[in-house]
Amino acid sequence: MKKRIFAALCAILLILSLTACAAKKTTCTLTIACETALSGSELDAQTAAALPSDGYLLPATEVEFTDGESVLDVLQRAAQAENLTLDVVDGEYPYVNGIGVLAGGSAGAMSGWLFSVNGEYPSVGVADRKVQAGDAIVFSYTCDGGADLGITW
Repeated sequence: MKKRIFAALCAILLILSLTACAAKKTTCTLTIACETALSGSELDAQTAAALPSDGYLLPATEVEFTDGESVLDVLQRAAQAENLTLDVVDGEYPYVNGIGVLAGGSAGAMSGWLFSVNGEYPSVGVADRKVQAGDAIVFSYTCDGGADLGITW
């Protein structure tokens, strides 16, 4: 009887220790907005017709991530889950050129994707900004180098 109790306690301790060693999962929110492209942009008719009328390719959505992941990791996983195509230009400093039908330059020379975390536009790229619990990540399409988003550089 004592051996069975000891074995059961050992099994419980093993399960608890394995659970504690598992990668910690936490959440953030991700939004992909393209409202600026809906009005007054230089989009061709086919691209404009493919945009959602509410201006969101992805409304604010809770996304699970593992400690140490970047904004790019979170975006790639969410885009795959939502069947959104991504055009990420690789290199020393990867950047997001296209999401869905909107790419950099689709709405003029100063158009493209910018991202913010908790309302601030980081001075690092998407692959270098690590995500923290509760972060609010927003990818916004700009038609005017950020001015239409209220950004002054």
